[in-house]
Amino acid sequence: MRFLVALAVFLLGVEGVAKETILIKGSSTMKPLIQSWKKSLSGQDYSIKIKGGGSGIGIKCANSMECDIGMSSKSVSNSEYPDLNLHHLGWDGLAFVVHKDNPIKELSKSQVIDIYTGKIKKWSELNSFDLDVIPFQRGVERGEQSFFQKIFGVTSSAKAIESNNAVVGTIYSNKGSISFMSAGKAQNSQSKIKVLKINHLGKDYSKALKRPLYIFYNKNHSKKSLLATIINDLEKDLKAHLDKSGMLGK
Repeated sequence: MRFLVALAVFLLGVEGVAKETILIKGSSTMKPLIQSWKKSLSGQDYSIKIKGGGSGIGIKCANSMECDIGMSSKSVSNSEYPDLNLHHLGWDGLAFVVHKDNPIKELSKSQVIDIYTGKIKKWSELNSFDLDVIPFQRGVERGEQSFFQKIFGVTSSAKAIESNNAVVGTIYSNKGSISFMSAGKAQNSQSKIKVLKINHLGKDYSKALKRPLYIFYNKNHSKKSLLATIINDLEKDLKAHLDKSGMLGK
C-alpha cells in the first residue's frame, strides 16, 4: 500500500515538472482579459502565472526576457522595441469615474483639464454637489497615465493610484473624488462607481479615448515557439474574452 501511494506521488510530481510555467506580466487593465482566457484552458502542457505592475513594466520585462509575455494597454512599436513580437488584441477606453452620490453626469475635455490643473477646486463650480474636488491620477508605469497625459496634455500633482481595483475602492470611499481607469473595468464596476461621459466642443469624445491592447514576447526568447502557440490559443476565442472583460475587438 505504501508503495502505491509513493508511486502515485512520484507520478504526480513528474507530471507537474513536465508543465512549463509561463509568466505573463504588465497592464492591470488586461489582467481580467488574460484571467478569463486562463480559466477556459484545459489539457494544455503549460501553466499560466499572471502579474500586473503596469504597461511600462510589461514592456520592459518582456523586452529583457525577465517575464515570458508582456501586456500593454498603451501603444508600443517595433521602431522603439525591435525585438518584440507584437500582437494587437483589441481596444479599451479611458473612463473618468466619480462617486455614485455625485450628481454630475458629464464633463468637457476643458473641465477635465481644469480639474487636474487645480483651476476647479469644488464640485459646486459644476453642479450642486458642495464638496471639494479630490482628483486622483495613475502610477507612472500605468498605460492609463501615459494615455491621459497624451490626450489631455496635463501634468498633475494629484495623488497616484496604481491598480484599477484600487481606483474603484478609492472612488467608492471618497465622495468628492474623481479618477480615470480602464473603461472595461469601469463598466463592470458600476454598482460601486459612476462613469462619466466626456465631450469636446459639444461632441462625444469617447472615440478619442480608445487605447490599444497589446501582448508580446521577445523574438529571441528560448521558448518563442511555445509563446507563439500560447498567443495563438488566446486568439482563438478572443472575442468572447474581450466581451466578458468589457473591451472591444480590432
